[in-house]
Amino acid sequence: MQPIADRGRAGDRPAICIVQPRVGVLTETFIEAHFRRLPPPVSRLECDPFPSHSDDGEPLFSFGHRVFHRLIGKLAGLNSDRSDRALARRLPRRWRNRVLARHLRRMGVGVVLAEYGPTGVAIREACLAARIPLVVHFHGYDAYKHTVLSDHRESYRLLFSDAAAVIAVSRHMQSHLIGLGAPAEKVRYNPYGIDVERFRGARPDLNREVFLAVGRFVEKKAPDLTIRAFSAVAENHPDVRLVMIGDGPLADLCKKLVASLDLSDKVKFSGELHHEEVAQYMTAARCLVQHSVTPASGDREGTPLAILEAMASGLPVVATRHGGIVDVVDEGTTGFLVDEGDFRAMARAMTQLVESRELAARFGAAGRKFLTREHTIEKRIGALDEILSHAACGSG
Repeated sequence: MQPIADRGRAGDRPAICIVQPRVGVLTETFIEAHFRRLPPPVSRLECDPFPSHSDDGEPLFSFGHRVFHRLIGKLAGLNSDRSDRALARRLPRRWRNRVLARHLRRMGVGVVLAEYGPTGVAIREACLAARIPLVVHFHGYDAYKHTVLSDHRESYRLLFSDAAAVIAVSRHMQSHLIGLGAPAEKVRYNPYGIDVERFRGARPDLNREVFLAVGRFVEKKAPDLTIRAFSAVAENHPDVRLVMIGDGPLADLCKKLVASLDLSDKVKFSGELHHEEVAQYMTAARCLVQHSVTPASGDREGTPLAILEAMASGLPVVATRHGGIVDVVDEGTTGFLVDEGDFRAMARAMTQLVESRELAARFGAAGRKFLTREHTIEKRIGALDEILSHAACGSG
């Protein structure tokens, strides 16, 4: 196993280790961007629920422990990888932390970036033992969901105390984390960045009347309210269409709703798509719609990536006054914002963009201009790199 400090090291840059719940999740392209675009050397570990393998697949735990657990796992029908994960869950916490700390030191890691608050909780003690600064990146549910905050009430307090920096992706999240006990001087606002060369080229004034919704079918994205808003638009504009990209627990409910509203010929469910396919749909749409809400669970958006991608593409946005959306959508300049739950107001806003191609083009151009100024992937990864570098040299 080659120390990451030797993998493409540039000058005296600190070696970065990204720790994330799972690798390769389609809806977490923002984490993949961190791994691919932060300046080297960068490695990563999966934390499910604790790191068990290095980034090149080598188990972290000792040969003796692995042989014993793999034998038990084989009897239970588990493969070697799943047996090793089970071992990571079952070993005493002190041993697990010692193994991870030894691995981080051996790899020459200068700073650790934990993606999501619970990941930071899982590896906090190991980072302390290794004397390696920990930066925790919050993204959404981990800062808001009631059950998460209840489960981690004490562990978040310790995490905020020990972390070198805490990153929030919206202004609302920034103030919320401070309210939860994170020291204000540690909490940094750094929303996502977009590859403005990949997401570009939409002509909403020339495109057909296609509304696009991108995101998981979960409560906080309220896909059913997006459908109800679209239904109201379709009553007077029979040529409109809605494309919904994504999947999730509410997908079947939404398909039944579409059928009950007699919209099956106007609404397309595409399932999860890769970035390139999403970019193609955005190029051909009139507008992006997203009806984010705060459900009873307390879960909230950070700054939705799909909204930033749509603005980079040159699309107007119709969304709700929710979370980080208000940080990036300038109401009346780059799109329309409505109150959470008010799908009728959303329908009225969507109708304006059906009836005025000029308005759609003007909003889209203003959004593209804003994105290329404030939210390019280069600018936001640069800000993240600066936070990590400061943490590594002890200046927070």
